[in-house]
Amino acid sequence: MQGSASVDRRQSALRCSPDSPSDSVIEAPPPRSRPEAPTLQPPFDTFDNVPAFDSPLPETHDGVSSFDSPGLTPDAHIPPFEDTVRLGRVVNTPGLDDPSLAPDYNIKDGTNREGTAEASPAVIKDRFSRGVEEPLRAEDDISRVPASQAVAAAKPAVLESPVEEDLLDQGDLWEQAKRIMAFAGPALGIWLGNPTMSLVDTAVIGTASSLELAALGPGTALSDGFGHLFMFLSVATSNLIATSLAEKDPEGAARSLSRALFIALVCGFGITAICETLHTPLLKAFVGKNVGLIPAARVYVQIRGLAWPAVLVTMVAQSACLGMQDAWGPLRVLVVAASINCLGDILLCSVLKMGIAGAAWATAASQIVGCVLMLQSLRKRSTIPLYLSVPRFADLVTFMSIAGPTLVTMFSKVSFYTLMTYVCTANGTATGAGHQVMIGLYAFFAVFGEPLCQTAQSFIPEFIRGANRSLHKARKLLQSLVLMGGLQGLVLGAGAGLMPWVLPQLFSNDAAVIDQMRRVSVQIFIAVVLTPVNLSMEGTLLAGRDLVYLAISMVCSFSIMASALLVGSKRGIGLGGIWWCLVGFQSIRFVSASMRLSNPKSVVGGLRTRRTSPEPIPVVMGK
Repeated sequence: MQGSASVDRRQSALRCSPDSPSDSVIEAPPPRSRPEAPTLQPPFDTFDNVPAFDSPLPETHDGVSSFDSPGLTPDAHIPPFEDTVRLGRVVNTPGLDDPSLAPDYNIKDGTNREGTAEASPAVIKDRFSRGVEEPLRAEDDISRVPASQAVAAAKPAVLESPVEEDLLDQGDLWEQAKRIMAFAGPALGIWLGNPTMSLVDTAVIGTASSLELAALGPGTALSDGFGHLFMFLSVATSNLIATSLAEKDPEGAARSLSRALFIALVCGFGITAICETLHTPLLKAFVGKNVGLIPAARVYVQIRGLAWPAVLVTMVAQSACLGMQDAWGPLRVLVVAASINCLGDILLCSVLKMGIAGAAWATAASQIVGCVLMLQSLRKRSTIPLYLSVPRFADLVTFMSIAGPTLVTMFSKVSFYTLMTYVCTANGTATGAGHQVMIGLYAFFAVFGEPLCQTAQSFIPEFIRGANRSLHKARKLLQSLVLMGGLQGLVLGAGAGLMPWVLPQLFSNDAAVIDQMRRVSVQIFIAVVLTPVNLSMEGTLLAGRDLVYLAISMVCSFSIMASALLVGSKRGIGLGGIWWCLVGFQSIRFVSASMRLSNPKSVVGGLRTRRTSPEPIPVVMGK
């Protein structure tokens, strides 16, 4: 092993001829006129009682260190420490505030008499002997790291030059996967809530009327489109709260939550007003020439519009829980809400024969009940207070610095999916109904990747800017998320592609609709495979607040594939060709996100599984 070889070489060097640098003894300078410091004996009592040294890191021979130091005599023995440790220059040592031990240490500005404020070798050795996390990284800006923090982030190690670290050790990967699943498992249930409700609506309506099933397409596209568009509230809330908690600022987290709840409430009433007054012109943009779908779709949009304040407040409260790394509370609420929706669909649609209106009432009722339960859960389980406050202008600027680019990102996504629905609906009832079933399946299977995105947003901020900053850990987490996303995508994509062939009657009994569904089996497979990986990488960009790049890349993806979609629709590419445009949209997202994160200057410092560190500075501390 490299480490063992390095130790053997060092020990051999100590037994070399006097010409060997490792075997030479550095002459101590003349003693200064000051009280002689006592000989240090291990172990040190406390970190604060260890003297500071203003000399460069010394070499040793037979456990005796010789160097110019105001706090240690040349005959003092440093406690044994076998390993060679790579250390750069560390600065600003806090805690060394005893003038009798470090007379040349300036407490006010944190420097020694030479103005370097280097950490004491004894301090470094003491902190290393306690054994903690990882060695200093080459990419760290040592000049900005306090010595106590830098040393506390290190562990005893033998690192060769250059050193290669396997960032995907099998044991580490398994532990990483278990931690991810502990959070992402419950979060999956949360994200499955709305797609499950939409699929239940689709199944109940589709078995009764193909016309209402086709009308459900523009109705859900408009309603769910508002939800996706205002996901910026969720992303901003989760990001702000996770960052505040990572920086040990619970008061800041409480302020962010209170202002986000107020913004959500105001936006919710605004969407309700739009749905109740502008429903017809908005729906005309979705149905194209099939104006006969507008009456049924209008009823659906108006009824669901009543619940929008509750929907957005629930979204913010749920994101607050996830930002605090609590996924179980929202999951319990979603189980209750989904149960109410399913029972309501059966009662109102199948028993009372209310059709599409019954499905809308069931969904709206479940969303309102879910809002009440979510706020109660947040109040009981949260460690931060729950209240409403009107944001100041400065607060809005901070909030919109995150929400603005996120809004552009979400708008681009929603616009593309909406354009797909518009083009499909304009191609006839069978095409529109088939697309509605398949886009519902796509939304259901694609949402399995959302917990990976949320995991990145909840945990990576701590590694990027928190008290326990570690880009190494951020990279390992991202690599685990991408790997899990790829495996997950293959399984889910296979399920989505087989559904039109195995269980088509679950959604429609119309042979024409089933035929349209089967035309996009390959396309939905590829799109679902790419989605979890895309969401993992985009969640990392969101966590690192690389929002402008994400917004620009999403706008470019939309512009390219929307143009292809419009040109193709005029040439009669059909439902299969329309869905190939979705595959292209997902592929461009994958390429842009992976290129950004692979850059060494990215928020996680690249995606390489192995890295090479520069030449270390060896320090031998005792034998």
